[in-house]
Amino acid sequence: MIGGSVVIISLDQDRLLAVAASVNGGVRVQGWVSGQVPPDIDARDGGSVGSWVRRELARAKISSSRVVFAAPRGEVVLKRLRLPRVAGSGDADLTGMVRLQMARQLTLSTEGIAIDYMPVGNNADPGQIDVLAAAMPAERMRFLEDVASAAKLKVERVGLRAAGAAALLAGASSRHNGPILGVAPGAASVEFVVVDAGRLVFARSADLGLKELAGDDALTLPERIAVEAKRTWMSYRGGPDSAQIDAVVVAGAGTLATDIARRCGEAMEVAWELAELPASIRLPADMPETEQLKAAPLAGLVAEDLLGAVSLDFANPRTAPDRAAARRQFALLAVLLAIVVGGTGIVYANMSLADLESRAARAQERRTALAKEYGQFVLREARLRHMEEWARSGVDWVAHAAWLSDLMPDPRRARLDSLTGRLTRGNRVVFTPRDGGYNGGQWGVRHDAAITLAGPTTERETANELRGRLMGSQVYTVDSKGADVPKRFSFELTTDQPTPVGPAPAGVAAEVTR
Repeated sequence: MIGGSVVIISLDQDRLLAVAASVNGGVRVQGWVSGQVPPDIDARDGGSVGSWVRRELARAKISSSRVVFAAPRGEVVLKRLRLPRVAGSGDADLTGMVRLQMARQLTLSTEGIAIDYMPVGNNADPGQIDVLAAAMPAERMRFLEDVASAAKLKVERVGLRAAGAAALLAGASSRHNGPILGVAPGAASVEFVVVDAGRLVFARSADLGLKELAGDDALTLPERIAVEAKRTWMSYRGGPDSAQIDAVVVAGAGTLATDIARRCGEAMEVAWELAELPASIRLPADMPETEQLKAAPLAGLVAEDLLGAVSLDFANPRTAPDRAAARRQFALLAVLLAIVVGGTGIVYANMSLADLESRAARAQERRTALAKEYGQFVLREARLRHMEEWARSGVDWVAHAAWLSDLMPDPRRARLDSLTGRLTRGNRVVFTPRDGGYNGGQWGVRHDAAITLAGPTTERETANELRGRLMGSQVYTVDSKGADVPKRFSFELTTDQPTPVGPAPAGVAAEVTR
């Protein structure tokens, strides 16, 4: 049973009705708020709807943090099941049978679905029991949880609005010889409940709500509800062990309630009446008739225990027995004993492990510091070597000129009248790593020099001979500079050697001597 202050919320399609009530030996409604989800809010998004509900509750000065959701009949699957009554079995075994039967009959997956049930009827066969089983899809349960989370509310219960309407009519049902048909108008749908001997045995809903009370709809709504009431009676009569409806009853008072009850009674050709709310439920005197009709089933939902009705609760459904609980408890006890017996050794091992981990951490810190120092040393050493190599760099132009002079032919055949030299890319310090690392790598300097030779010859063969000597020296790369002319040579030599190595090629000096 729910006690204290609570908010009962009905989200009927895109319509909201929230009732603030105090539950203490009775249900006293202290405030309410109703409205339509704004067009800019997705009515299927629980978070967005919940934030809007929170604002609406604050506007109505409703501050309770506990919520009971009243789910419309159209949001749940409701089935009447006839199950075998096993001797010696209890409610726990019955729960397992209900879930098994619902899993067989539902067309949707039972993963995460909320299933609850309540006994119905008076089956004369002692070997059977009739129950009314209800299942709420997992998607709808998540939606309500998201609404409650965004609205900062704690879910106490998720009940069936039709069950709240049936609880209001339990007293009226006891005054009739057969089942009665209760009509409970809502904001966007109307609940039709069949109550027999104070128990809900059948429920149906139709998309006809009090939101349609405008213009011509205000005149035709009772007639349309009467048509749906007759369809409900036909659906109920098609089920097993159904009986003739004895009367149509509307819980409430006023012109609209009277018109609805009278039209339904005339359509079904049975008696009709209005049922006053139980003395344990009080609504505000200034509450409009339409709001009272919508709020009454919500108040009846939290007053089910007070009225002696059996409840459905999708937030806390009945659960099947846990057959393995005893084995798990024994296993946990054995684990506890093992922990106690081996506790001393584990504590000592943990202390030793903590000491080793501390020493390892200090060693790691020392290693990190040394690695940093070594990195700084390598950096300084590399800078020093770079400067040393750069200081030793340079091209010995005089040595190159002397070497080239030795390669020249007899002055009577060719004469060198132009020799220029330049650095093409400067002196470059290079480093060649060893095995991808610094240690053992080689430092060096690259000298990219260009030397230009030009002068006259007595014949073309002399220039070709000079080209051959230069190319055979293995010191220079030779390219002709400009167009070849019969009695002149012009070569551009490139080399990466700072100074020629060794004497001029053999044979040149001999020719010079001759």
